[in-house]
Amino acid sequence: MVPIFHMQDRLFEESTFPRALPWQKFQRPLVFAPHPDDEVFGCGGLLALWASVGVRAKVIVLTSGQAQGIGSQRQSESRAAASVLGHEVAFWDLPDRGVRCSQVFMHRLSSTIEAADADLVLVPALHEPHPDHQATSLAVLWSLSLLPSPVDLCFYESGTALVHCTHLVDISAVEDRKLRAMQAFASQEQSQPYASRITALNHFRALTLGPTVHSAEGFHWVNLAGSDWACMLPALDPLFLHARGQAVIPSDLPLVSVLLPTHGSQHLEQAVASVRAQTYPRIELLVTACTPETSMPVWWNTLAALLPTRWLESDTPRTPTQAVHTALANATGSLCLCLDEREFLAPDHIDSLVHALLDTPGAQAAYSTTQAGNGSTLPSPMHVVLFARSLHEALNVTPSTPGFEQDFWLRISMCTRADLAETSVSTLSRSKTPPTALQATASDPHPDTNELAQIRAQLHAIETSRAWRLIQRLRHLKNRLTRALS
Repeated sequence: MVPIFHMQDRLFEESTFPRALPWQKFQRPLVFAPHPDDEVFGCGGLLALWASVGVRAKVIVLTSGQAQGIGSQRQSESRAAASVLGHEVAFWDLPDRGVRCSQVFMHRLSSTIEAADADLVLVPALHEPHPDHQATSLAVLWSLSLLPSPVDLCFYESGTALVHCTHLVDISAVEDRKLRAMQAFASQEQSQPYASRITALNHFRALTLGPTVHSAEGFHWVNLAGSDWACMLPALDPLFLHARGQAVIPSDLPLVSVLLPTHGSQHLEQAVASVRAQTYPRIELLVTACTPETSMPVWWNTLAALLPTRWLESDTPRTPTQAVHTALANATGSLCLCLDEREFLAPDHIDSLVHALLDTPGAQAAYSTTQAGNGSTLPSPMHVVLFARSLHEALNVTPSTPGFEQDFWLRISMCTRADLAETSVSTLSRSKTPPTALQATASDPHPDTNELAQIRAQLHAIETSRAWRLIQRLRHLKNRLTRALS
């Protein structure tokens, strides 16, 4: 009889082994390669296996590798490799080392995935050190999370071995074809013996598959139908996206304080994860509990790592607006953004808004469009507008002010000709390109009658009693302005 502890050891050992990837079930695979050769090094064997059963995978190479001055040659090499393995290949010709996790890029990715009706998407792993690889993997992960129907995702290893290899594919039968395809990249073989080193990695991956298997490719398979993309962010290494601090010294950029009141919603984790995933390099996050019963979640220390964060407890119940004011009192950033725990931001949201302010002289607030859970585009909610801390201080709005949040944004509206709409809470706040900067200066309040009418029309989302008080306030302001201008 086998001792019980030996049985437990065996069960643990087997549960930690990578499993075989059921690649035969996928009929419309789509591969994104940041550079020519990534698709072959990372999953060339799998591409050949699909071709052997009549499945012609689609590969999109994002850049041409022109940083080396041989972009056309590398594209020719990628086409030659495709002819060996049997997949389709297309090129987007993005700048080498210029892939950015931007709204435009993510929209292109999601549109491409939907048009291909892909049932599996493959990209490099999140932790790979090359900035193009990091930006591609995060953008694809984000794009997939927004699709109406979940699509499986596989991270492949091309530049760096996977930290967590969950699945393996036996490529022994097509190893020679993959080697020929890798050797097609003569320009890369001149700098490093990539083919032999990737072959060695594939031999290592076969270690747990038994003596009959001598070559395998490793993958991290993510079923987005059963997983939360937010839980994957802690796997990122401290460098976390080349976009943080690229082309500028991060300390030269203004610090942005993100103010997030919470009642402990189940959506809080995604909201915090979206702040951590921002490509803007200087952010602090202040989460304020609205009730004494709202305790710090168990995932807080893990997900909030690598980002300046503060969890502010509450001794007494607070309204969300009171919680925001508490966070403001503890914030140190010159720019602020209020976030609802039921929303999350696209990775370039804060970066886009900050640069809109920097590029617009005199601007003190910036806003963008918002995408709801059903895919519709809405005007930006008032609470996700990026504003200068000095603007808040000049307007002198406190939580005791009736209709605090709405009153604050209405006062900003009185100082600008921008259209700020009060909308229902959406699932996703996404920045448009380019964002719009508000020319808000508290010393220059010159709204016209049409602007006042627009603001009144937007108050339909506010409960009746508050709307009546605000409309009365607007009428009073209108009368004062009329007298001042006459």
